[in-house]
Amino acid sequence: MSQNDPRKARSAGGRFRHHLPAALPRPAARPAHRGRRRPAAAAVSRDSVALAFVAALQQLPATQRAALLLRDVLTFSPAETAAQLDTTVAAANSLLQRARAGMAAPHRPSRALEPVEQQILQRFITAWHARDIPALAALLREDAILRMPPERAEFAGRQAIADFFATVPADGRLDLIELVAIHANGQPAVAAYLPDNRGACNGYGIMVFDITGTTNDAAIAMITGFPQAGLFPAFDIPTSRPAT
Repeated sequence: MSQNDPRKARSAGGRFRHHLPAALPRPAARPAHRGRRRPAAAAVSRDSVALAFVAALQQLPATQRAALLLRDVLTFSPAETAAQLDTTVAAANSLLQRARAGMAAPHRPSRALEPVEQQILQRFITAWHARDIPALAALLREDAILRMPPERAEFAGRQAIADFFATVPADGRLDLIELVAIHANGQPAVAAYLPDNRGACNGYGIMVFDITGTTNDAAIAMITGFPQAGLFPAFDIPTSRPAT
């Protein structure tokens, strides 16, 4: 199997749980069920772990984060990791050790969003509510990626993501979906709510953003969508709210 084999990426989620810090918020415990676990419940549990892992990674310096992903998620060898980071094996191992220690820290303060992240997030919300697909597309990198674990579907590229937004969520009626900015353990994110016919907005999902670049060229490089309202309690946000 090559180091870039997609099967490695698909199997990475199973390793997330080994690096979760104890202090990360988790959904409230539910009574145990006899017999095999229901598929829907298992999917929510997997996504909770994945989202918490992604949020925790944002607390690490970039080089430590890269070392941890290469070694513990993509299972690169020490030599391959050093080559990817353009450093020595000893230095790469040191980065990995510090990253693992950082992920295990029980009391890690959440980093504040950078001003450029806050700006991009607010512009995304404004464009979404206005159903302004060109404005949404302009916030994406040309090579941006949209993923929605545990589904295997992936939308690669600015145009593919824009087409998805224009047609899939609420059949393209983005103005029906209310987005609320949230702070997902140091990572820019939004909670999405969809109104029902009783005057309430119910949890629709969470989108977490990876924003790269500087003030002048910042853009969204990746959107990870978790279409499960069951994740909301992990971030102390309500699963429903009054319609606006």
